[in-house]
Amino acid sequence: MDERLPLQLQRTIARVMRRGALRVCGIGNVLLDIVVQAHADDVLPQGLEWGAARHLDSRTLDGLRKRFPGGRLYAGGGAANTLAALAVLGAGCRLIGAVGQDPAGDTYRADLEHQGVSCALQTVPGTTGRCLVLLPPRRSGAAGAAAEAACAGPAVAAAPAAAAELDPHYVKSQLAPRTAVPAADLLFIEGFLLPRSGVIETALASVRTVGAKAQGYRPDAAATLIALSLGSAGLAAEYRKTLRQQLLPAVDLLFANEAEFRALFDLPPQLPLTASQQTLPAGRVPPTVVTRGRGGATLLWDGGAIHAEGATLDASAATPDSVGAGDVFAGAFLAALFTGLRIEAALRFANRAAASSLLAGGGRIPSDQRDRLRAELGGM
Repeated sequence: MDERLPLQLQRTIARVMRRGALRVCGIGNVLLDIVVQAHADDVLPQGLEWGAARHLDSRTLDGLRKRFPGGRLYAGGGAANTLAALAVLGAGCRLIGAVGQDPAGDTYRADLEHQGVSCALQTVPGTTGRCLVLLPPRRSGAAGAAAEAACAGPAVAAAPAAAAELDPHYVKSQLAPRTAVPAADLLFIEGFLLPRSGVIETALASVRTVGAKAQGYRPDAAATLIALSLGSAGLAAEYRKTLRQQLLPAVDLLFANEAEFRALFDLPPQLPLTASQQTLPAGRVPPTVVTRGRGGATLLWDGGAIHAEGATLDASAATPDSVGAGDVFAGAFLAALFTGLRIEAALRFANRAAASSLLAGGGRIPSDQRDRLRAELGGM
């Protein structure tokens, strides 16, 4: 175990190591990912861009599906992707979310449970949330490979639909202490819930958190740690005040990519990450893992900064589907940290797991890599 971590993290890691398995509950937007490979002659509809995401209504997404039929289906959403990675690496996981009254909800539940994640999904009127992921066209030859490498990434169109109807009362009922469902060691919240402040507030009030000590609770062995993933730079900027004044004091681990981290703290692009903590409010920012894609990942906290270089893959084998890679990183980092690894080793392990997910797409660790990663984690 890493003695540089905050005491509450060390206590929970020690408890998990004694028990032998991490228990995680996640809350997030339930989106059935539809991953479609675009062709060279395909033209992106107006409003969609490579490397960017856009929110649409269900009817508009139905129109896009007619233009881009087929595709592979995955149970997606940031929390679901992170829990799927955690479950593959041995954690006990449960997802709270909402699906519609349609076959897509059944497909979603079946796929996530196949990944080893227990589902606590509220069924609401309407359609299940969907996310169309258009992969850039494959190109042949050296020039084509260079064009793929330079591409900003998939074009993403999301229609949250039923996902946005998750009832805070349902969340409270699912987090209430029950004999059949042991309390989670960690509550993982995805940032796309930030517009649903009632859901997040209810979740935090429903578990006995370390951060809740400001409200009169004392941190003890039964406390649940809180991890938050920001989700997007736009959300980080829009909810900057809420995050910094209300949520971060209750969060024990924060996950963000570099754009999200800079948006949250309004940092200039020229300021190096390793110097950024000098400009942050002392004692108000939890340990934060900042991912940088091929540039690796950095853990920032009051004690300084630790960086791990990114993992490399055979470019000829990799697909351009990077959607969900950051979610896989978060799951792998948590799995490694709660196995007792030191920060440097946990960052390197998470980088390798995230890089491997590029081979499978859909925010998943490929099946032929899972045994190796589990064995690697066990050997460490």
